[in-house]
Amino acid sequence: MVDRLLGEAPARAVEDRFVMAAARIVAALTLPFARMGRVSVVIVNWNTLPYLRETLGALRRFSDAPLEVIVVDNGSADGSVDFLRAAPDLRSIRLKRNVGHAAALDLGFLAATSEIVLALDVDAFPIKNSWLETVVAPLRAGSTVSGVQLWRPYAHPCCMAMRKARFVLRRHTFRARYSSDREKLGRTAWDVGESISMRENRNGGRVHLVPLTSQRGPGDVGTVFGDCVYHNFYASRHQKAPGPIDGVSADDATHAWEEAVRLYLRD
Repeated sequence: MVDRLLGEAPARAVEDRFVMAAARIVAALTLPFARMGRVSVVIVNWNTLPYLRETLGALRRFSDAPLEVIVVDNGSADGSVDFLRAAPDLRSIRLKRNVGHAAALDLGFLAATSEIVLALDVDAFPIKNSWLETVVAPLRAGSTVSGVQLWRPYAHPCCMAMRKARFVLRRHTFRARYSSDREKLGRTAWDVGESISMRENRNGGRVHLVPLTSQRGPGDVGTVFGDCVYHNFYASRHQKAPGPIDGVSADDATHAWEEAVRLYLRD
């Protein structure tokens, strides 16, 4: 119902607090109808159709259980919208322009119809059939958040899962708070999704972290977590910043992505 509420919403509507509040109310009212034992995967896309195609293909290949896949498109102009309209096995929320990664993730989580919701970056994908169980099983064992860990001790939303009821009722959000003082990250400033782990750890929750198991440089262009999920931290970021990011060039990120696709998805 949340996606029907928004439709192909203009960004100003998504940024309107009343519209976001209405989406949260609808999500709360529909919690009793969530499909227990099922998982919804939320992917945010913004002019990243080549990455989206590969990630969706990997989901289909390595997911034994049926998944609800929700793609929130942030006003893409690269053919993504037509692709999503023609994809019968996907749900999509197509926004008129980019409202930001965090807000789009919030919308996707609110729109999910499954008991458990999993955020997956468009430049991340599973590489083994065990990936979903690796991330989701800790929730069934008592954890309130489960996800991969790269930097600080929080579940990174490139691959992070929690129960929708907890996300809605505790009014969680993926919004970030950045500071020019990088030394304070994790205290007075935090990254996208970091506040969810921070709040859960402070309020009786338990955060399960899937460790990094291998990495290919430069930087974090080829990171594997739990030996089952790959993520390239720079591939899609270069869509909006074509110059070097943290010393990693667009060519570095692209070559690493192409290498990973050949290695994990073309065998």
